[in-house]
Amino acid sequence: MKQGLVLDKCFLDGVGKSRLHKLSETYQLIVSGPLFYELLTAQPKSRIRCFSKFPQKTNPAILVDHIGTLLRKEIVRQLPSGPPSANRINIDFEFNEKLLDSSYELPLQAARSLEHQGLELNSELYQIIELSKMSEELFGPLLVGSQEDQDRARHEAEQLIANCEAVIDFFGQLESPDPALPYPPKHKVTANWAFIRWLQAKMLFALDIHVRYRGRIDEQLSAGVLERLEHDLHDMQHLTLGVLEGAFATNERKLQRWWRLVMPNGPLISTNVA
Repeated sequence: MKQGLVLDKCFLDGVGKSRLHKLSETYQLIVSGPLFYELLTAQPKSRIRCFSKFPQKTNPAILVDHIGTLLRKEIVRQLPSGPPSANRINIDFEFNEKLLDSSYELPLQAARSLEHQGLELNSELYQIIELSKMSEELFGPLLVGSQEDQDRARHEAEQLIANCEAVIDFFGQLESPDPALPYPPKHKVTANWAFIRWLQAKMLFALDIHVRYRGRIDEQLSAGVLERLEHDLHDMQHLTLGVLEGAFATNERKLQRWWRLVMPNGPLISTNVA
């Protein structure tokens, strides 16, 4: 069986059609719920460019849901969810040719589904902002001293986050918002659980937000900043799903650096690195 390869939108925007087809010979291309959301809410030119690159055949990629589906599975079964490809949406499909039409409008039901997903994203966005405010409580001073001092402090924090045992320790302090659906106990979880890899990605992004906005994110929540943070939320899911699958395709430099940090031996595919 082919290795699954989680794609992100930045990679799809940049990769050539022939290379994507070549990758499909080696990997099972994975299109996730977050990627589909990004594609359907993108400008028509970008949407058409991305969808036109997939092989024109039945099942050109594996479809998987967002990370929440894997987390719920782990809560219910109290077992690791397995990789995204083992949780695929089992339907035969071809991408709708109308997606290549610049005037295409989503059916009402699909539009309502996207609106609901947007509301969920907004809730998740403010959760990650709140987590960013805990950065110095978790990792110590990050914004004091020379730039070299600050870079060193950030590097040390990222190294700690890359240590799954440290993430598991932090996970053990968390409580489910729904007492009827408790989180798996700390002694059961390992690095291959979606809960741990999702928390790991959230901590990396929260740290980045704290440093990027110099600990003053609440003062800078303009429309442009909120849009960039929403992009971060999608990337957070792509990175997590890629880690769980074991292979990732991205052109985002930040994601490439974090991938090498948490998955040094995992395949990383890009159009801007060797």
